[in-house]
Amino acid sequence: MSLKSSLEEIQQAKARNLARITCEATPHHLLLDENFKNGSGNVPKTNPPLRTVEDKEALQRGLSNGIIDVIATDHAPHTHDDLKKGASGFVGLENALGVILTKLVHPGILSLKEVVQKMSTNPARIFKVNGGSLAVGMPADITIIDMDKEWTVEVEEFESKARNCPFQGWKLTGQVVTTLVAGKVVFDNCQMVC
Repeated sequence: MSLKSSLEEIQQAKARNLARITCEATPHHLLLDENFKNGSGNVPKTNPPLRTVEDKEALQRGLSNGIIDVIATDHAPHTHDDLKKGASGFVGLENALGVILTKLVHPGILSLKEVVQKMSTNPARIFKVNGGSLAVGMPADITIIDMDKEWTVEVEEFESKARNCPFQGWKLTGQVVTTLVAGKVVFDNCQMVC
Protein backbone atom coordinates (compact mmCIF):
# COMPACT_ATOMS: atom_id res chain seq x y z
CA MET A 1 0.00 0.00 0.00
CA SER A 2 1.52 3.28 -1.04
CA LEU A 3 -1.27 5.54 -2.31
CA LYS A 4 -3.97 7.48 -0.48
CA SER A 5 -6.46 6.55 -3.23
CA SER A 6 -5.74 2.82 -2.80
CA LEU A 7 -6.17 3.16 0.94
CA GLU A 8 -9.56 4.83 0.40
CA GLU A 9 -10.67 1.93 -1.83
CA ILE A 10 -9.57 -0.60 0.79
CA GLN A 11 -11.43 1.33 3.48
CA GLN A 12 -14.63 1.33 1.40
CA ALA A 13 -14.36 -2.39 0.66
CA LYS A 14 -13.79 -3.20 4.34
CA ALA A 15 -16.76 -1.02 5.34
CA ARG A 16 -19.04 -2.91 2.93
CA ASN A 17 -17.68 -6.33 3.98
CA LEU A 18 -17.49 -7.24 0.30
CA ALA A 19 -14.53 -9.51 0.75
CA ARG A 20 -11.92 -10.50 3.24
CA ILE A 21 -9.42 -7.77 2.49
CA THR A 22 -6.17 -7.02 4.24
CA CYS A 23 -3.39 -4.64 3.35
CA GLU A 24 0.13 -3.79 4.38
CA ALA A 25 2.46 -0.83 4.31
CA THR A 26 6.22 -0.66 4.62
CA PRO A 27 8.28 1.56 6.92
CA HIS A 28 9.66 3.42 3.90
CA HIS A 29 6.19 4.18 2.49
CA LEU A 30 4.98 5.21 5.96
CA LEU A 31 7.93 7.50 6.67
CA LEU A 32 9.53 8.64 3.41
CA ASP A 33 8.16 10.46 0.39
CA GLU A 34 9.19 11.32 -3.15
CA ASN A 35 11.27 14.24 -1.86
CA PHE A 36 13.58 11.93 0.13
CA LYS A 37 17.16 11.65 -1.06
CA ASN A 38 19.66 9.13 0.26
CA GLY A 39 23.21 9.95 1.35
CA SER A 40 24.32 10.01 -2.30
CA GLY A 41 21.70 12.62 -3.16
CA ASN A 42 19.61 10.13 -5.15
CA VAL A 43 15.96 9.19 -4.77
CA PRO A 44 16.14 5.51 -3.77
CA LYS A 45 14.48 3.05 -6.16
CA THR A 46 11.66 0.90 -4.80
CA ASN A 47 8.53 -0.66 -6.24
CA PRO A 48 6.03 0.80 -5.67
CA PRO A 49 7.95 4.09 -5.64
CA LEU A 50 7.97 6.55 -2.79
CA ARG A 51 4.87 8.73 -3.06
CA THR A 52 3.74 12.22 -2.08
CA VAL A 53 3.72 13.71 1.41
CA GLU A 54 -0.10 13.51 1.26
CA ASP A 55 0.08 9.77 0.50
CA LYS A 56 2.57 9.19 3.32
CA GLU A 57 0.39 11.05 5.83
CA ALA A 58 -2.72 9.13 4.68
CA LEU A 59 -0.88 5.84 5.22
CA GLN A 60 0.05 6.87 8.75
CA ARG A 61 -3.61 7.67 9.46
CA GLY A 62 -4.65 4.35 7.90
CA LEU A 63 -2.19 2.57 10.13
CA SER A 64 -3.41 4.20 13.33
CA ASN A 65 -7.12 3.82 12.49
CA GLY A 66 -6.83 0.12 11.62
CA ILE A 67 -7.32 0.15 7.85
CA ILE A 68 -3.75 -1.05 7.34
CA ASP A 69 -3.42 -4.48 8.95
CA VAL A 70 0.30 -5.17 8.64
CA ILE A 71 3.63 -3.36 8.71
CA ALA A 72 5.79 -5.41 6.34
CA THR A 73 9.51 -4.88 5.88
CA ASP A 74 9.46 -5.53 2.13
CA HIS A 75 12.99 -6.81 2.77
CA ALA A 76 14.72 -6.82 -0.63
CA PRO A 77 18.37 -7.67 -0.03
CA HIS A 78 19.79 -6.90 -3.46
CA THR A 79 23.51 -6.67 -3.96
CA HIS A 80 25.07 -3.57 -5.49
CA ASP A 81 25.37 -5.46 -8.80
CA ASP A 82 21.65 -6.41 -8.65
CA LEU A 83 20.75 -2.74 -8.19
CA LYS A 84 22.97 -1.68 -11.11
CA LYS A 85 21.06 -4.19 -13.27
CA GLY A 86 17.72 -2.60 -12.35
CA ALA A 87 16.55 -4.39 -9.20
CA SER A 88 14.60 -2.23 -6.79
CA GLY A 89 13.85 -2.33 -3.08
CA PHE A 90 15.44 -1.85 0.29
CA VAL A 91 16.91 -3.84 3.12
CA GLY A 92 14.21 -3.71 5.79
CA LEU A 93 14.53 -6.62 8.17
CA GLU A 94 17.38 -5.39 10.33
CA ASN A 95 16.08 -1.90 11.01
CA ALA A 96 12.27 -1.97 10.62
CA LEU A 97 11.37 -2.31 14.28
CA GLY A 98 13.80 0.40 15.41
CA VAL A 99 12.51 2.75 12.72
CA ILE A 100 8.87 2.08 13.66
CA LEU A 101 9.55 2.49 17.39
CA THR A 102 11.45 5.74 16.85
CA LYS A 103 9.16 7.37 14.31
CA LEU A 104 5.72 6.00 15.23
CA VAL A 105 5.67 4.65 18.80
CA HIS A 106 7.81 7.16 20.70
CA PRO A 107 5.92 10.14 19.16
CA GLY A 108 2.58 8.52 20.08
CA ILE A 109 1.26 7.73 16.58
CA LEU A 110 1.03 4.01 17.43
CA SER A 111 1.17 2.10 20.70
CA LEU A 112 3.61 -0.76 21.24
CA LYS A 113 0.59 -3.10 21.41
CA GLU A 114 -0.51 -1.90 17.95
CA VAL A 115 2.99 -2.52 16.58
CA VAL A 116 2.95 -6.08 17.96
CA GLN A 117 -0.43 -6.62 16.30
CA LYS A 118 0.72 -5.21 12.97
CA MET A 119 4.15 -6.89 12.86
CA SER A 120 3.36 -10.23 14.52
CA THR A 121 -0.21 -11.11 15.49
CA ASN A 122 -1.97 -9.95 12.31
CA PRO A 123 0.50 -11.50 9.83
CA ALA A 124 0.27 -14.84 11.67
CA ARG A 125 -3.54 -14.70 11.62
CA ILE A 126 -3.76 -13.62 7.97
CA PHE A 127 -1.39 -16.32 6.75
CA LYS A 128 -2.72 -18.92 9.21
CA VAL A 129 0.70 -19.41 10.78
CA ASN A 130 0.87 -20.97 14.22
CA GLY A 131 2.42 -18.02 16.06
CA GLY A 132 2.15 -14.33 16.65
CA SER A 133 1.03 -14.74 20.25
CA LEU A 134 2.43 -15.58 23.67
CA ALA A 135 -0.58 -17.79 24.45
CA VAL A 136 -0.11 -21.22 26.03
CA GLY A 137 0.56 -23.82 23.36
CA MET A 138 1.94 -21.38 20.82
CA PRO A 139 5.57 -21.64 19.70
CA ALA A 140 7.94 -19.57 21.81
CA ASP A 141 8.78 -17.11 19.04
CA ILE A 142 9.71 -14.07 21.10
CA THR A 143 11.46 -10.78 20.43
CA ILE A 144 12.91 -8.91 23.40
CA ILE A 145 13.27 -5.18 22.87
CA ASP A 146 15.18 -2.49 24.74
CA MET A 147 12.77 0.41 24.18
CA ASP A 148 15.35 3.00 25.29
CA LYS A 149 18.46 1.71 23.51
CA GLU A 150 19.87 4.36 21.20
CA TRP A 151 21.66 3.22 18.09
CA THR A 152 22.54 4.30 14.58
CA VAL A 153 21.67 2.40 11.41
CA GLU A 154 25.01 1.35 9.91
CA VAL A 155 24.63 -0.75 6.77
CA GLU A 156 28.17 -2.10 7.07
CA GLU A 157 27.06 -3.90 10.24
CA PHE A 158 24.09 -5.67 8.57
CA GLU A 159 24.00 -9.45 8.38
CA SER A 160 22.25 -9.08 5.02
CA LYS A 161 24.22 -9.21 1.78
CA ALA A 162 22.71 -5.87 0.81
CA ARG A 163 23.49 -2.30 1.79
CA ASN A 164 20.60 -0.51 0.04
CA CYS A 165 18.96 1.04 3.10
CA PRO A 166 17.30 4.47 3.06
CA PHE A 167 17.64 4.70 6.83
CA GLN A 168 21.46 4.59 6.79
CA GLY A 169 22.79 6.95 9.46
CA TRP A 170 19.43 7.41 11.21
CA LYS A 171 19.64 7.69 14.99
CA LEU A 172 17.03 5.35 16.46
CA THR A 173 15.65 4.63 19.92
CA GLY A 174 14.51 1.07 20.55
CA GLN A 175 16.31 -2.05 19.40
CA VAL A 176 15.85 -5.80 19.30
CA VAL A 177 18.27 -7.33 21.79
CA THR A 178 17.24 -11.00 21.76
CA THR A 179 15.13 -13.19 19.48
CA LEU A 180 13.91 -16.70 20.21
CA VAL A 181 12.45 -19.04 17.60
CA ALA A 182 10.63 -22.07 19.01
CA GLY A 183 12.26 -21.30 22.35
CA LYS A 184 15.82 -21.28 20.97
CA VAL A 185 17.90 -18.09 21.08
CA VAL A 186 18.84 -17.20 17.50
CA PHE A 187 19.86 -13.56 18.01
CA ASP A 188 21.44 -12.07 21.13
CA ASN A 189 23.28 -8.84 21.90
CA CYS A 190 22.85 -7.66 18.31
CA GLN A 191 24.47 -10.77 16.84
CA MET A 192 23.22 -13.93 15.17
CA VAL A 193 23.64 -17.05 17.28
CA CYS A 194 24.53 -20.17 15.31
